[in-house]
Amino acid sequence: MTLAFGLKRWRRRARINRMTDAILSNTPIGIAILDIDRTIRRANRQYCAIYGVEEAELIGKPARILYRSQEQFDDIGTRAYGTILAGGTFDEDVPMVRADGSELWLHLTARLIDAQDASAGVVWAVEDVTGRKAAEARIQRLTNLLSALSQCNQTIVRARSEEDLFPMVCQAAVEFGGMKMAWIGLLDETGKGIRLVSSYGDDTGFLDYLKTSADGADPRGRGSTGTSIRENRPYWCQDFRNDPAMAPWSEDGARIGCLALASLPLRRNGVPVGCITLYSGTLHAFDEDARNLLTEMADDISFALDNFTREQERRRAIEELRIAATAFQAQEGMAITDAARKILRVNNAFSAITGYAADEILGRPLGLLASAGDAGRGPPWNGSLDGDCWQGEVWNRRKNGEMFPSWMIVTAVRNEVGTLTHFVATVTDTSRIKQSEEEIRYLAFYDPLTRLPNRRLLLDRLQQALAAASRSGREGALLFIDLDNFKTVNDTLGHDIGDLLLLQVAHRLTACLREGDTVARLGGDEFVVILEDLGDNPAISAIQAETVGNKILATLAQPFRLERQDCYCTASIGVTLFGNLRGTKEETLKQADLAMYQAKAAGPNVLRFFDPGMQAAVSTRASLEADLRQGLRQNAFFLCYQVQVDHQGRPTGAEVLARWRHPERGVVSPAEFIPVAEDTGLILPLGRLVLEEACRQLVAWETKPGARDLTLSVNVSARQFRQADFVGEVLAVLAETGANPAKLKLELTESLVLDDIEEIIAKMAELGTHGVEFSFDDFGTGYSSLGYLRRLPLRQLKVDRSFVTSVHVDAGDAAIVRTIVALASNLGLDVIAEGVETAEQRDFLKGLGCAAFQGFLFGRPQTLTDFESSLGL
Repeated sequence: MTLAFGLKRWRRRARINRMTDAILSNTPIGIAILDIDRTIRRANRQYCAIYGVEEAELIGKPARILYRSQEQFDDIGTRAYGTILAGGTFDEDVPMVRADGSELWLHLTARLIDAQDASAGVVWAVEDVTGRKAAEARIQRLTNLLSALSQCNQTIVRARSEEDLFPMVCQAAVEFGGMKMAWIGLLDETGKGIRLVSSYGDDTGFLDYLKTSADGADPRGRGSTGTSIRENRPYWCQDFRNDPAMAPWSEDGARIGCLALASLPLRRNGVPVGCITLYSGTLHAFDEDARNLLTEMADDISFALDNFTREQERRRAIEELRIAATAFQAQEGMAITDAARKILRVNNAFSAITGYAADEILGRPLGLLASAGDAGRGPPWNGSLDGDCWQGEVWNRRKNGEMFPSWMIVTAVRNEVGTLTHFVATVTDTSRIKQSEEEIRYLAFYDPLTRLPNRRLLLDRLQQALAAASRSGREGALLFIDLDNFKTVNDTLGHDIGDLLLLQVAHRLTACLREGDTVARLGGDEFVVILEDLGDNPAISAIQAETVGNKILATLAQPFRLERQDCYCTASIGVTLFGNLRGTKEETLKQADLAMYQAKAAGPNVLRFFDPGMQAAVSTRASLEADLRQGLRQNAFFLCYQVQVDHQGRPTGAEVLARWRHPERGVVSPAEFIPVAEDTGLILPLGRLVLEEACRQLVAWETKPGARDLTLSVNVSARQFRQADFVGEVLAVLAETGANPAKLKLELTESLVLDDIEEIIAKMAELGTHGVEFSFDDFGTGYSSLGYLRRLPLRQLKVDRSFVTSVHVDAGDAAIVRTIVALASNLGLDVIAEGVETAEQRDFLKGLGCAAFQGFLFGRPQTLTDFESSLGL
């Protein structure tokens, strides 16, 4: 019985293991198998890639090494294993850290492999959701700011003074806008000092000692607040800790967790009188949308300050004149009624707002303005006032029947003995504020120039289109459109003309599409079109998408009439089909973008479909770049040395060549990694590394009699040489290592002289004064001017291997080499031929006058140990 049970359990475990092996091998998701004590038993390649580790670093180790802290490890363990041991599934987004220290968000899922046998282990699945979290955070920030702006506008409508308004604005910015802290300061009587009038948030005493000024001559006036007021513009500090202007306050800001800051001027009648300063706990928190919202908030507060000023003036006038004069000095709509609220007098603003001339409304009840819903009832028109004053938002009716929102204040006026004699009614048309709120909601989803859907709405519609295509099985297409020469139009004709062009492009694109299709503007000169429901045959759907794309190309190729002049602006279009869950919205958009760049490379006025090979090439290059960076950090590069000899075969030196020992691919050819290093700028640290190693080796050879006369040639890329501090860098390396400059030869390529020749000559001459020599590499393959060549302080010309290979059998190559040797002789330069592989080539080159050689005939590139051994060192 026991034996049978054990055999059954063994077979069950074997089946589970086979299933586990299949899952680990075939799933694109990161998966690991952990024992019940949280020791890592298995992990697939994706799991290791997410954490940035090798599988060997995980197997048999406690899962604690993957977590940010012991506390997090214990917390996740308690909650996760409490769930899975009860037969459930643990599912949660968790902040984690990679092996290189970079942070990321992971979606963790865990459950028992065998619900009947916990000892079988736990399967953990991980998915990198960092991008989604960042997008959610940005959307949340904008949502918070929209909420704060809405609250601010409501506060503006309710507040009766700055004392009411400022605390509520600061509170809204923190509680609704997600800011760490907000404060408002106003200019003092001198116009230079700034006094704190309101704040909200946990400042940990920061504001108690805050000293700031609007005086540009005062160091305290050069921060964000003083600059914003003085220059009457917003100040956006996206990185508080590294902004030089904020250095005096960086330590205090760090205590409250401030990572970004914004200061926006508050104005009365367009003149700065103060500033609102907002502190964010997020780096680069103020993108274009956030800046627009906060600028709108500051403008609305300034609008309120103007209203307060006008209100104060009106109240002063009421106090001084008590009745009629007040109404006609204010800019709001004013009406004076008798005790029964029959209108006695109105001002011009009241007539402008309501449409009633004075003679049309005198003697009529104030309730004439009431909307049909109010019917003239309530405090504004005939109800009692609480404390002799009523204010609130109401909908009034103009003479033409139009309804409009307004803020209405009705104040009772009494005589000396307290008897009610009149009412003063103030009517403020709040249509502008309401329109601003509507505009804010509109701009959250639409481009303000073209009125097309913006990126936010596009991604929402694309998500819906992908879902619909997945459900129905019918194809859709995404077209990514980029104008070919829009920058030229902007630069030559001006931005106003550029805006007109974008408007016409938007109209033409809309005209090319069906009613249910979507066209959106991503920004700049980029547009995107979504075509849905093209059919269930991918080939036919591709033809339909191509037809629409060609129609767009033909339409946009027609001249645009822009202010009495014709302008031509073609486009490049990238197309990708979607359907049947081929990818996420971000992946789909990226595919179309990649195809667009292929079209632009082949263009102009070209359409290209997405090819998976594009993505593979981009991914491969990105992977190589990441590995390059890792290799530089881990010192995975080493030097090889290829001997250089004189005409008698005696070693005179060597050329140093960088090699990369990749942990998975072995030694990588320079032909693969040098172009990537050049494009990404990694050639700079790599070139510095090679230079340092070569100089250190020259110093080491000084102690070896057979090596102390050897020179080393180091290749210098054009990008490396163009650095402003290149000369200083070379001299610093020579000084730090103690190398003899006369033993160092820098090899430059002909492409370098296509740039500023005077700067090149100056750098070479300065290094030459210290003894450094220069060689012209691959000479004869470029476009060097003989005039330039004569001026360059060179020591050597290097004949390119392309001429050497056939020099002894090709009369043309022989003539070129003979010319180079003669040219060098006339200029007093040495000549060395590279790529010499046979004795015939060497002897022929000798006959042409060449006296120095490098190539496989004399030695291949070797490691330092092999090189020294080959020379008997």
